[in-house]
Amino acid sequence: MEYISPLIEWAAEMLSEAWGTPNLAIPSNMRAPCMALIGLPPCDRYVVPPVGEWNRQLTDDLREKYNVYIFTPSFGGKIWCRICCQVYNSEEDYYKLRDAVKDLMGVNPATPAKRLTNTLENNRKIEENNKIEVENDE
Repeated sequence: MEYISPLIEWAAEMLSEAWGTPNLAIPSNMRAPCMALIGLPPCDRYVVPPVGEWNRQLTDDLREKYNVYIFTPSFGGKIWCRICCQVYNSEEDYYKLRDAVKDLMGVNPATPAKRLTNTLENNRKIEENNKIEVENDE
C-alpha cells in the first residue's frame, strides 16, 4: 500500500484538476486504499444513465479509441470515473486517461481547469469532524 495509496490520491487530485470536476470526498476510514471516484466533465454526447447503471458507450469509446478502461457509474446526476490502482500502474497511465477523457469529452486542454473543491482539504475536514463526533460520543 505504500506505493498504491499515494498514487491513487495523486491521480484523483490530478484528474479532478485537469477535468475541472470534483472527486468524491470519502472519509479516510471509509475509503478503499486503491480506488477513487472522480466526476467526469459534462458532455452532450453521453447521457447520464439512471442511478446504479453505467455508461457503456462512454466506456466502450474510451477502450476502443484510446485503449483505456474505466468504470463509469452514475449517481447524483453525474457520470463518474472510478479508477483503481494496482502495483503495475504508473503516473503515465493516469496521464493517458486524463488526455483521453479531455479529447473524447471535449475539454479544452489549453484552458486551465477550475477546481470545484479542494478534495484533500475536504477529506481532512471530514476526518476532523468525524474525530470530534467520536470524542463527543465518549
